[in-house]
Amino acid sequence: MKNGSSGMVLILVTVALWSTIEVVSKLVQDDIPAMTIAFIRFTAGGLILLPLSLNEIRKRKMKDVNSRDWVSLIFISALGITLTFSLYHKALEWISASSVATLVSMVPIFIAPAGFFLLKERIEPIQVLGLALGGTGIFLIYFAEEPNWRSVIGVLVMVLAVFCFSVYAVLMKRLNRKMTPKVSTPISLFIGGLMMAPIVLFDGAPLFRPMEPIGYVQLGWLSFVAVGLAYLLYFIGLERIKVAKGNSLMYLKPLIAGTLAWIVLNESLTPARIASVILITASIYFVLKGKSFYGRIMGEDRNR
Repeated sequence: MKNGSSGMVLILVTVALWSTIEVVSKLVQDDIPAMTIAFIRFTAGGLILLPLSLNEIRKRKMKDVNSRDWVSLIFISALGITLTFSLYHKALEWISASSVATLVSMVPIFIAPAGFFLLKERIEPIQVLGLALGGTGIFLIYFAEEPNWRSVIGVLVMVLAVFCFSVYAVLMKRLNRKMTPKVSTPISLFIGGLMMAPIVLFDGAPLFRPMEPIGYVQLGWLSFVAVGLAYLLYFIGLERIKVAKGNSLMYLKPLIAGTLAWIVLNESLTPARIASVILITASIYFVLKGKSFYGRIMGEDRNR
């Protein structure tokens, strides 16, 4: 199998694994609080990838990486892991798994305004159309939920989480001009997970709680498969294909996660929910159509 084809297969597997997160998290929440899940899955998932970072540090000369870069990595991790996924798991308490999965898929959309404000990159007209469609899709998600204050807060919290992660992605790409993702990302996952501990305790949740055996299996899946294995496959896949091409497979996440939520959680596929998925998928397509913009923001290697 050629590198390009194998890279697409690896990214496709990654998206499929990520699409299980919302559904499995909803199931685990029957045993332990959402914030505890967030803390465990990132500290454990990051820990299993740390040997990858240490191996890369041994192999590579890190003389270009200074103390300011390491401090930056800590602050970026606080934004993109600690804050993002604390908000993400709180949103899962208030809105459905399929709505959360649909909003998560909007990361490419939010990268556009993040790049505009942080890197002063212009937004192309076709991307403005994509952003407008995405906003309409978010509005429809509210109507797909039971209209009350919990759904309003849930949608707003999830939008904020997606924006924080998009800023994180842009800043990590800038940092990785000096570091490699195989060094920065495992460390970021682990440190970001550890920094969730005060938030978990402030929320009144424990850092760990005994569960039924099935709960340990579900938590293990979230930590070692949906975080550890999925990120590893993601790194390997992106080494073989263009970044924009790989991220285009995020189109499939709402469909996969929504289908799983329908089968496993019996979440209804209402017309508003289906329309929101269609609009947001279309919005991602139009945002990624601005290839020159997206390539510059995400540091795409055009020679691949």
